[in-house]
Amino acid sequence: MKKYKASEARKLRDFIAKLLFFHLLFAFLEVFLYDIQINLIGAELFYMWVCYYCYMTLNKCTCFFYVFLMFVAPVSGIIALFKVGSGFLKPLIYLC
Repeated sequence: MKKYKASEARKLRDFIAKLLFFHLLFAFLEVFLYDIQINLIGAELFYMWVCYYCYMTLNKCTCFFYVFLMFVAPVSGIIALFKVGSGFLKPLIYLC
């Protein structure tokens, strides 16, 4: 195991490793739950790659890019939910 000068780096890497595990779990759920939708799996693989790159380098730019992606993805999903279907009927059916 590599020695670290600061304990913050070790804590950050442990947290990023947990995030990487959850991205892997979400990828498996997308395969088995959503019947292999290529765009969801591709996005999840990209998130896993960025998360892994952050884990290996701890570069500020890539870590901020990863956090930015994690904020943009749900917002774009909500916007897409309201654009699809007939008005507000589709989101209400989705929420029920």
